[in-house]
Amino acid sequence: MNDAIRAAREHNTRSSIHRKLSIETLCGVFLALALLDVPSLMRPQGWYLQINGVCHRWREVAVNYAELWARSAGSFPSELMTDLAIHRAHLVDLSLDGHCEDYHGSGHVLTPYQIKLIEKHAARLRSFVHDTYTEWSDVLYRVKVFPKLEMARIWDESGPCVWTDLIDTPSLHGLYMNNALIPFNAPTLRHLRIDMDNLDWRRSSDIFSSDEPMNEGCQAIPRLFPTIEFIAFLQRSPQLERLIVTDMPELLSEYLPSAPELYVELPQLRVLHLGGEVVGDG
Repeated sequence: MNDAIRAAREHNTRSSIHRKLSIETLCGVFLALALLDVPSLMRPQGWYLQINGVCHRWREVAVNYAELWARSAGSFPSELMTDLAIHRAHLVDLSLDGHCEDYHGSGHVLTPYQIKLIEKHAARLRSFVHDTYTEWSDVLYRVKVFPKLEMARIWDESGPCVWTDLIDTPSLHGLYMNNALIPFNAPTLRHLRIDMDNLDWRRSSDIFSSDEPMNEGCQAIPRLFPTIEFIAFLQRSPQLERLIVTDMPELLSEYLPSAPELYVELPQLRVLHLGGEVVGDG
């Protein structure tokens, strides 16, 4: 079998199309494949098999293309492949963007091992994605500064009361948060989306008395929009171009700050969407 594979690779290497493609073109093809064929639990090697099995030249170019491995550092479910990718990335900034969660949805998730690597490689982390609820406060507060972070997609279940100190992200351009308003200090942020569709988001036990009858569905859990924290976040992000907030909880007048405290200047803003119970209680 190995002899047959070697023979096939040798034949493919001699193919005119493979010899004519420049290294730059091949690298572009490899990056595209890495985006289109992300590893999953069903296909844990993903794009790697497509590239590795074509010919010797493809394999040689791929092995030495540090950017490819840096972009894929968090894409393999295997700890061995994760370590190999980080090794081959050399000093290039890393992306820990997860593998496809093919059994439970279409999101990307990191393994517990890869979540630990966020702290270890914080100084060179370019992006991270984890589309499932996780308590992020301990990890992020141990790091506190992500100097190279450009993009993050975070589902959090730590609860709103734990987020007190700022987390510095001077290079952050794109941020998605689900069930959280993590206090990033992101002066270069361009795109922000917050989904508050988790029913326990910003749960408050003192809105209604304990003997108040509870209704069925979403209204059974009282929620408050974190106006003060939200405005403070926007004030730290003056370069915002796109702002989307969905499933906003109620705005209760007794919890709203004064008008001067609500003032924010966003001169670059081009897209604004606020959805949910934004009318408040009057």
